[in-house]
Amino acid sequence: MFTKPSDKNIVENLLHEYLLEEGILKDRIDSAKFDFGFIISFPSGAKSQNLSIYKPKNMTGIFITIRFQISKKKAEILNSLKDNKKLQFFILI
Repeated sequence: MFTKPSDKNIVENLLHEYLLEEGILKDRIDSAKFDFGFIISFPSGAKSQNLSIYKPKNMTGIFITIRFQISKKKAEILNSLKDNKKLQFFILI
């Protein structure tokens, strides 16, 4: 748990340094919703995926999410499903 403002800066700086050393840091995420955030490409190489690492304000956890995009056609199909079917689709993935 963060007890001092400087604690989150320490975590941010350590994480930033690590991502730079590993060569996977792509960009920073600048958002009023986050204390800090980074976009990374992992693993490095041809099969890399873009992920986001961020710490939301007023929360103690750090989130790691994969960033992906689906085609417009598939998005339309998903959007045509009822909410419970959408949820089932994502649970099955």
